[in-house]
Amino acid sequence: MTTAVPALSSVCAPGAGGLARAPRVLIWYEGAGEAVYRICDRIAAWLTRDLPAGNIGLATTAGAAFNARAAARGNRVFAYKGPAGRRAKGAVLTHFPANWRRFGRLLDDFAPDVVILAMNFAPAWPLVLRLRRRGIRLIYIPHDPQPHSGDFARGWQVFAQERVLAATDLMVPMSAAMLAAARGLGGRFARLPAMVIPLHTLGVPVAARGRAPVTGRKLKFLFFGRLIAYKGLDLLAEACRLMAGRDDFTLTIAGDGPMKAAVEADFSGLPAVDLSYLRHLTEEEIDALIASHDVLVCPYRDASQSAVIAEAVLAGVPSIVTPAGALPEQVDFGRAGSVAGALTGRAVADCMIRMLDNREETAAMSAAVLDFWHRTATGNPWLAAVTAALGAERAALPAGAVHVDHP
Repeated sequence: MTTAVPALSSVCAPGAGGLARAPRVLIWYEGAGEAVYRICDRIAAWLTRDLPAGNIGLATTAGAAFNARAAARGNRVFAYKGPAGRRAKGAVLTHFPANWRRFGRLLDDFAPDVVILAMNFAPAWPLVLRLRRRGIRLIYIPHDPQPHSGDFARGWQVFAQERVLAATDLMVPMSAAMLAAARGLGGRFARLPAMVIPLHTLGVPVAARGRAPVTGRKLKFLFFGRLIAYKGLDLLAEACRLMAGRDDFTLTIAGDGPMKAAVEADFSGLPAVDLSYLRHLTEEEIDALIASHDVLVCPYRDASQSAVIAEAVLAGVPSIVTPAGALPEQVDFGRAGSVAGALTGRAVADCMIRMLDNREETAAMSAAVLDFWHRTATGNPWLAAVTAALGAERAALPAGAVHVDHP
């Protein structure tokens, strides 16, 4: 069952059955996932469109550049400089008593009505207890209903997320596929109200129109992201070997991770492949890489949704994806990219060859990527999520309104 969420005039107007004042919202993430920093920043930007800038707070480990951007918008910044991430798990544990007190002081200072947890992180689940005791509503973004293959500490991840879900008022999956996957797991995933806000709608396109067909040079493919088993880099290496006789393309592989040595071995001897970006990249380098390539390749063996595809959408870059998780959904089921017919290197190669041999069609996909964003980014979805979490009166909205899924 779905229920419409009210517009801002209904939420903040006294006597309209909504809230008597604009809510205070804290966007919270104190882990080591760098892609999540962009998500936090963009949620804050959305909310600042319709709420007072000072009513939006960010408590993150994002660092100086993101903090400066938030401060320039007029948002409150609560920078966390303590240990974070699985590589610092011992320090996270020993620091927890101080962290507990710090988080309590933060809540006292900012007094949020709603906290948006942008992604789970190690000490989040005990800290959310402080929210429940104060009556603060929690919106949780479950990027991954279950850990990926080859991921770390699967049992711990499931346990910690279950504790967070127990304190959640509204979950916001970033694709319809992940909502369906979460519902299928049963338990709290099946019982919580949910609102889908597609990942690519958080940002605004930097491209005004689709790209022209590539002529007179090689087509430039890009793989970017953490080098980990489920990303299917072995499938991409197989695809490149199947295309070894062609000299009309290049492939850049960018990023770092536990599979770095395997990637260097698998792609060695392939002249079309550039491995010079196998390292940690700055935000500026990420944007420049996506902008300077023609097609993103995501050969994942399993997936939730990909933040890299979302960035490609904003740059008007089509993607090649496998039929895994929400990846087909992220390329508008083949209209804004290409979906491989199977989880094989041959199927990935077939998509790459189609892009190479049909340059006009590839350019049309670029235009379709931007059309996809304009069709799906409607209203202010994060204001709607805050309203829903606060339980304000649900009034009729015009076409394109976001709806809450009630199990």
